[in-house]
Amino acid sequence: MDSSIGARPLTESPSDPEGGSVSSQRLPAAPLQVPGSSVGRDRDGSAPGAGQLLHYRALSDAFLFTLVISVPALLWEELWRGQPMIDQPGHLWLVPAVITIAAFFIGGYIAGRHRRRRAGALLQAVALAVPVSLLLIVADIGRRLDLHRGFTLPVAGLWLYALVGTVVISSLGALYGRRRYLKKRARKKKRARAGR
Repeated sequence: MDSSIGARPLTESPSDPEGGSVSSQRLPAAPLQVPGSSVGRDRDGSAPGAGQLLHYRALSDAFLFTLVISVPALLWEELWRGQPMIDQPGHLWLVPAVITIAAFFIGGYIAGRHRRRRAGALLQAVALAVPVSLLLIVADIGRRLDLHRGFTLPVAGLWLYALVGTVVISSLGALYGRRRYLKKRARKKKRARAGR
């Protein structure tokens, strides 16, 4: 038998309905999948795993970025001069708030940047914002228990607003990341067509 690149021989030799053998036919070889390269991409040019419900690599990058930026900013806000900035005179508390908002927006951008569908980008944003927000709320509960502060209804309301706000901000970031990804992909396809 001769071997040709990109084809593999049939393992069985079934008979052709017309009486001939099909053992001389070749099947295409399975494509080589190398993470991070175009060799393992699907026919439509999407990265491996793009058909999954969640893009875990982008989501883990978004988790890491959001936590690394928001946790120190919120600690700074809580520990400034021994008490939370929001309880002190002035508007300095807006700085860590803006940093945290930006962290959730950019985290959403990172989470949604490889999603082709709007629903996929929004799902990535929710999968980012809810666990990170709950982690920050649990940290605040721990801080309140350590400082022997009580739980009031207004504080629980703020937590709920914060959870909804982080989902909205992350969703906006994810939709923006998806849009940038699709534009970049369209430019690449346009350049590939022009190069032919």
